[in-house]
Amino acid sequence: MDALKWQLIVDKYINALKNDQTYLNLKQIYQEIKTKYFYLLSDFIKIKSELNKANKYYPNYEDLKLEYQKIKTKLYEKEEVKKYFYMQHNLEDKINKDIKEVFENAI
Repeated sequence: MDALKWQLIVDKYINALKNDQTYLNLKQIYQEIKTKYFYLLSDFIKIKSELNKANKYYPNYEDLKLEYQKIKTKLYEKEEVKKYFYMQHNLEDKINKDIKEVFENAI
């Protein structure tokens, strides 16, 4: 199969995926999380960035690790976040199965 044919298949799949209910639900819950937990999410991103920049020799490295773990736990315990990761996993499984099917049918 040539590259143009593959591109058409991929484009068609992506367009179909954008209308898939699982994808739309995932997108909706992501917006809810961003709105409802804006400050917690901002704190999480900030501390994660600081931790990524630091190394184990950084003076407050252990404090950063603890703070990161606390904020991450607080965020990941939210029902919407748990639901988001569950839905994301399901969507990834669906995409992987679809990709496998496309390749099996193309060969």
